[in-house]
Amino acid sequence: MLRPSMVPIVNAMKAYDDRTQVDGQSKVGEEILRSLELEVKRCVKLAVDTIIEDYKKFKASALPANASFEDFVIGTFSRSSTLKLILEQVQEVLQHSNNTQPSSLQVVSSQSTPGDEGELMAKDIPGATWLDDTTFQRHIQEGKINLVIVGADCVLSDGVGVVNKIGTRALAKVCQSSNVPVKCFADRSKLWDDVYPPPLEEIFEFIPLELFECVVVPPSSEQ
Repeated sequence: MLRPSMVPIVNAMKAYDDRTQVDGQSKVGEEILRSLELEVKRCVKLAVDTIIEDYKKFKASALPANASFEDFVIGTFSRSSTLKLILEQVQEVLQHSNNTQPSSLQVVSSQSTPGDEGELMAKDIPGATWLDDTTFQRHIQEGKINLVIVGADCVLSDGVGVVNKIGTRALAKVCQSSNVPVKCFADRSKLWDDVYPPPLEEIFEFIPLELFECVVVPPSSEQ
């Protein structure tokens, strides 16, 4: 059965079928893989730029000039190789900034039950920690987390929302009611070009677009 997490594979195979009808099989597979890698890099760059802007606004508005430095805390949910790349690059940018201390950024992952992928995510990222889902949401409500970022297994191309790990919708609602921005980052391989979403197993759920502050997908490279 097709799972939402298989959307990039389906899109790659559709592209392969379309291309081989014109160009033959030679090198088409390698070119498609390079294209997927490029799309992830474009997504990561756009996400890093977006988060750095959030960080700059936080630094400019959250502290008086004579205050001691306060950490900017980013919360994550579930486990995503793309989010890992994004957060690592954000850490690198901030650590190389002349006016930024290495400890100025904290990454906290929600445990993400069932499956506990958030624990694995915290182990993937140097210096990150994890909290159980209830405590994580309470920290959001208490203003201890400044920004929440999530990935997507599938972004519906009609603009109505995304499909992601179960628990994302409840988390987004808590963020919205607590005035904490929650942003979704996905590359274009996650776009599902069909009127029907892929079948949802019990571990996946649909999250309406309006629950996110934004869903960030790079524009077509042809634009």
